[in-house]
Amino acid sequence: MLSKEDRVLIKVLRVEKGYGAKIIMTEFPGRNFSLASVKRLLHQTDTTGSADRKSGSGRRRTARAVARSHERDSCTAFS
Repeated sequence: MLSKEDRVLIKVLRVEKGYGAKIIMTEFPGRNFSLASVKRLLHQTDTTGSADRKSGSGRRRTARAVARSHERDSCTAFS
């Protein structure tokens, strides 16, 4: 998984210098980038212009978790 700093670095190298995935990987051998991750990020940068994750991506909150938090709040109010 690429950190936020890695994503910004890769985006800058792509936009300013036009680097491809393999060149980026050879420039930073100490970082454990996978070729697929770098290619995916470059494709995302080329199509959207952003290196950030899409808002709303990730695990969804469930209705049950919200209900449990209300139950927990009501129990502590009576203590």
